[in-house]
Amino acid sequence: MKKICLISICLSFFSVTLNAQEAFTNLQDSLLKIKEAYAPDLRVAIFEVAPTDSEGIVTIKGKTNLPIVQKAIQRLCDTNGCRNEVTLLPTADIGDANYGIVNISTAFVRAAPHYESELVTQTLLGTPIKVWEKKGTWFRIQTPDGYLGWLTETSFKRQNKRKQQEWLAKEKVIFTDFYGQTLTHPNKKSIPVSDIVAGCLLNKTRKVGSFYQVTYPDGRTAYIHSSQCRLLATWIKTLPNKNIDIVNTAERFLGLPYLWGGTTTKAVDCSGLVKMVYYLHNIILPRDASQQVKEGQKVEFSPTYKELQLGDLLFFGPNEQRITHVGIYIGDKQFIHSSGTVHITSLDPLSPLYVERYVTRLQTVRRIVGHTTKGISSLTTNSFYTLQ
Repeated sequence: MKKICLISICLSFFSVTLNAQEAFTNLQDSLLKIKEAYAPDLRVAIFEVAPTDSEGIVTIKGKTNLPIVQKAIQRLCDTNGCRNEVTLLPTADIGDANYGIVNISTAFVRAAPHYESELVTQTLLGTPIKVWEKKGTWFRIQTPDGYLGWLTETSFKRQNKRKQQEWLAKEKVIFTDFYGQTLTHPNKKSIPVSDIVAGCLLNKTRKVGSFYQVTYPDGRTAYIHSSQCRLLATWIKTLPNKNIDIVNTAERFLGLPYLWGGTTTKAVDCSGLVKMVYYLHNIILPRDASQQVKEGQKVEFSPTYKELQLGDLLFFGPNEQRITHVGIYIGDKQFIHSSGTVHITSLDPLSPLYVERYVTRLQTVRRIVGHTTKGISSLTTNSFYTLQ
């Protein structure tokens, strides 16, 4: 009899254990569904969430920057009787200073908060960003294309929403030369304040002869020769945005070195080149090739490529679901791309610029000019620049 009771108790224990394990697995599956629904791309959304079980008490811990995720997790906890300890970013130590403006010509955004971490992207002087959390002297930030990463505190001016709106409301100049320096005085021989690259934005203070006096996010003042920049409003209004203009801008990048994570006129990776070329025509594209391939209009093409237009984006990879490279079509079966350097490659077997692997790996073509899709914005429509 004692033996039967002991067996019964053991079976009951294992049944409870199995039920608990099954419930925990179901909870993990539910969290995965929440991620897939609201944060499928962790390059643009923070979803660092997992359940833990301590002595039978199940707690969901982690962090997210999406209020809708926090609410979904709370509903899940209410239904399953577990604790919700998911932090909604920004963290308390950020306070209301959860905005910022990039304060150096080229800010290096890394995957983790240390200098040895992978460079994931770059962002330009004058770019508005969101700030989510802090670790030491590093901040997790988000750029106008939605990309997330870590910046050092010396790379940007952190401020509250009101100060951000004040900065954004002021008249701007955009640097249109590829490289240059801002100067301490309205004189080309004066010493520099900093370097500057194409696409950088600064507040205009006044015009002094052939120079603009400008202000940095941190309050520094400098001068830029008017031949190297334009008033932003005028630049936007008069910007040529035809297919040939995209090609002409892309050709200015020829010879630049390849840099993983590079998105400026100093060095670029393949999608960084595409992003920067289109940015210089006031078109903000997603950061990576695998994101860019979802934008614009798909172009069906034949082996002659006669359907392609100047400025179309050519996407390459082992299959259409795994895009690893992108280039800009410039006509005559040729495209500009960054691989080792920025250079021209041909799809024509008779051309000395022909590389066979690009023909076999060309998966799809997308047309951006004239097409507005969810991931495309501009300096006048992107919410980071039009902060309400």
